[in-house]
Amino acid sequence: MLFQSFRPSLVAILAVFSISLSPHIQALESLGFTDLHKRMEQLEREGAYKLTTKELAAKLNELSEDIEEFIKDNPANPDILVLSVRVGYLNEQFLTAKNVDGISILSNHTAKFDEMQKRLDNAIEQFPEYAAAYYWKAALYGMPVSVEDALGKVVQRPTDLNKAIEYARKAVDIDKGNVGYRRTLAMFHFSNGDNQSALKVLDTPDMANSPERLLIGDLEILPLPYGSHFLQQDTDSYIELLIGQKSIKDYPNLRVRAFVVPLSATELGDFFRAKWPGFEFFKQQGRGDMFAQYMLPHGEGVRPSAHVGEARTWASMNMGGVVLSVQEIQNATAEQRQNSPAGQRLPDNIGDNFCYLFMLNNRVVQ
Repeated sequence: MLFQSFRPSLVAILAVFSISLSPHIQALESLGFTDLHKRMEQLEREGAYKLTTKELAAKLNELSEDIEEFIKDNPANPDILVLSVRVGYLNEQFLTAKNVDGISILSNHTAKFDEMQKRLDNAIEQFPEYAAAYYWKAALYGMPVSVEDALGKVVQRPTDLNKAIEYARKAVDIDKGNVGYRRTLAMFHFSNGDNQSALKVLDTPDMANSPERLLIGDLEILPLPYGSHFLQQDTDSYIELLIGQKSIKDYPNLRVRAFVVPLSATELGDFFRAKWPGFEFFKQQGRGDMFAQYMLPHGEGVRPSAHVGEARTWASMNMGGVVLSVQEIQNATAEQRQNSPAGQRLPDNIGDNFCYLFMLNNRVVQ
């Protein structure tokens, strides 16, 4: 097996701090809501990452108790209902969730999930144009749950990605100026394999140079042969390998892709050569089945390295570019035709000769 399994979280939901409030907030300010809201934002911004588990638990428990007391006197107010969900979400992410390789899985998923969704539905019933309520519904639907892959391994996937997209889109429609909402919607589209929809969401002046816009856009520059199949589990495993080697520091889910391609290494090289004359895969020393190419930034796109020396020099300078790595499988066994190295089921018509194609985008982003 080339790589071990790795399961990254889909999106950093807690990166969204500019939460829109409903008009009801004015009526609550004198009752102490503003203080509760400020305490929540403080925990979301930095407390969860700087406090010890014991300190965070104490602050969350205290805040949760204060919010529940507030709800007793204001049971139908949308702002306090959404705030209670934010506390619950933070609690699940950092404290009470089952943790697998650093990924939080909603504990007692059905009961807690349903209760939080019910509160958000009540908020929307009171204030149908409340963007934050739709956003947190999307966040909950995007939260990972445990599922078993083809080999019986536990992996994490969103609760319901289609519903996450639906509610995130509603939040964006209501509050188009909220960058956090648009970023989250774009990442849900990306996680769903829809790069074009993600880029459309990010195609605004204030997001044109965002890391998400640039890195997803780079994926559209590189063509893929017909019949190529994205491998989520092998992408996860490749990310784990690169993080372990300290070869990648940020945005791993946007920088790394793994595919199975129904072509030999020679045929794959011919495919890329049709777009970039002079394209050549370089053999990795000591491995007859491993090849690589370093695509250099060139204008608005990329170009292939002319020779191994150029590729190594550019890579050593850490100035960006896209690494294409290939492992060729010839005369595949029945087992090799069935599952990828990380255990993902391969297409039934993959054939006896094919390649695994790994992409690593080293673009420097701010």
